[in-house]
Amino acid sequence: MSPLRVLLESAEAHRRAGRLALAEVAFSRAWDLDATCFPAAEGLCRVRLAMGRPGEAVTAAEALADRHDAPASLLEIQARALKTCRRLHDALALHRRIVAIKPSSGTAEHNLAAVLGDLGQVDAAEAASRRALAKGLTAPELWLVRARALLALGRLDEADRAFRTALAGRPDYVDAHRDLAQLIWMRTEDLSAATQALRCARDGRASPSLILIEMKLMEAAGETRAALDLGERTLAAAPDHPELILAVVRLLAATRPVEAVASAEAWLARRGPSPNARLALVEACLAAGDPQRAVDVLDILRADRRDEQYLIALTTTAWRLLGDRRAVAWCDPRLLREVELRVGPGWRDLPGFLDELASVIGPLHHFRTHPVGQSVRRGSQTSRSLVGASHPVLHALFQALDEAVRDYLAEVGPGSDPFRRRNDGSFAVQGAWSIRLRSGGYHVDHVHPEGWLSAVLYVETPPAARGQDRQGWLRIGQPGIPLAGPLAPQGYVQPEPGKLVLFPSHFWHGTQPFEGSGTRLTCAFDIVPAFR
Repeated sequence: MSPLRVLLESAEAHRRAGRLALAEVAFSRAWDLDATCFPAAEGLCRVRLAMGRPGEAVTAAEALADRHDAPASLLEIQARALKTCRRLHDALALHRRIVAIKPSSGTAEHNLAAVLGDLGQVDAAEAASRRALAKGLTAPELWLVRARALLALGRLDEADRAFRTALAGRPDYVDAHRDLAQLIWMRTEDLSAATQALRCARDGRASPSLILIEMKLMEAAGETRAALDLGERTLAAAPDHPELILAVVRLLAATRPVEAVASAEAWLARRGPSPNARLALVEACLAAGDPQRAVDVLDILRADRRDEQYLIALTTTAWRLLGDRRAVAWCDPRLLREVELRVGPGWRDLPGFLDELASVIGPLHHFRTHPVGQSVRRGSQTSRSLVGASHPVLHALFQALDEAVRDYLAEVGPGSDPFRRRNDGSFAVQGAWSIRLRSGGYHVDHVHPEGWLSAVLYVETPPAARGQDRQGWLRIGQPGIPLAGPLAPQGYVQPEPGKLVLFPSHFWHGTQPFEGSGTRLTCAFDIVPAFR
């Protein structure tokens, strides 16, 4: 047996046994022996991806994946690594090649549909899911991808049927249960109807994953007391379910903070220092009036998660409660900017652009009420991502956003705080969506955990926002978690059509409710440093 073959077999044996460091060494040696060896590149990519190093995984396979004779298996693992690095367009190109290599494969079409959906190209995603079905694939995962594309297209009855088909193939498919329940809730604003299928699926059993979905629906409907009661009853039967414990501790913190601390401590003692247990303890300590202990635990959590936006927000909250001046540096008010959107040629003026933008995004609001687990209340949020949309006015919107973000990053420059530390001028839009609030509508205070820089564009504003009583205004710096003592907002922004507001994603922000006629229509964006 050749030395190359020996190394490859040894590397694969290590990988299958979970000895990833040894597998990486063996695959690297195989690569050194033959830099054109597809199995070595594929194995190295697979191992580095499993080790949480997707950038190095991409590099390992990049050169050979560009070859015309690259096997589909190499392209598939490279596409996974690219998706992990948020290089979705590059992943899309590979999935198109895989479909060409395996034209009869329903799985290849399904994977193509999934990445098209991630990119917001939902028409193409729906078409690819149809082709996958025509090629004989009937997996529940495909029906879920298809259902999400139909949902984004506003074909709600078809989406409902597709979710139910996914569940018929896999009755315990948690993702499909969650999405179907949310669809029913957003269409009807009927908590009983949204939870009926969940209750039938668990048939009286204490199923923590399904009960968590039900609890989140209850919270969305304002039934937090009932959500806590359900969670506590379920914990009696499933005392070690991490996500359920975290959910219960968070609900406890609002009404019984001392008990929340005790529950988090018991969880830590029983389960060990897991990130979720520590996070629960942080939130409980802040609610119970012990910010110093929260800081001590946050220092541990942030040691290897220093860019996590929610942890940054919790840290600045604790520092503010302690009077620590570092909170000022991390929440520098100069990092919030208000600018007027500059649109390119093709529109006579900004109001004309906004009118056309409203006519395009308005019909994307298909729902009666807000989604589950998001900040909006008494309003709707688009299920279709605006990223990747092909309409000229949306293309112009992203061009104008690109210009504004470049100017912003150049103006704020580098620095040592969590935002400026990552500012090298490069960026990519991670997500974009629209919110429409009606009378009584508002956002609860929150941060954007998937972002780094967040932005909101005001497209339409209600008459009430023109007054000085701050109806419908953006509120900055008021934490959206239970605290022993209140922390006042650090500022407000009056919304005006055409105004673009940019701020770090770890800034707490919410909106004041408004009453009366009109709607508050916005486009929101999450922006991240470009992957290097």
